[in-house]
Amino acid sequence: MIKRVYIAARFGRREFIQASVCSIVERAGFSVTSRWHRHPDDGELEGAMTCLQDMDSSDAVLLVTDPLGSKNSGGGRWFEAGYMFAMKKPIVVWGDREIIFLHIPSIFVANSLETAVRTLKSIQLK
Repeated sequence: MIKRVYIAARFGRREFIQASVCSIVERAGFSVTSRWHRHPDDGELEGAMTCLQDMDSSDAVLLVTDPLGSKNSGGGRWFEAGYMFAMKKPIVVWGDREIIFLHIPSIFVANSLETAVRTLKSIQLK
């Protein structure tokens, strides 16, 4: 059962992630391991190392994507998703499939946060 979730999203959405997404995920019974949205000014190296620790301590990632056609196509969320994929941790996407790799069958895609949370609850860890 998944207990600890890392939330990956575009850095510019950190206030929305902290104010809205985290509280919904936590109310569903998960512990949010990601801290980048709480402490955005850690400095680049320290921030990257903190994110790696947070991903290592998680059971899964909730990847919050932007709408297709968004001009914000880059960002650390893609590194985070790739890192979690390499670690064989479940990836649940809330939003559009912005990149081709989100079509991989082992990656779950949800069109609402509520569906994404239900998906996280349904995943059984091996």
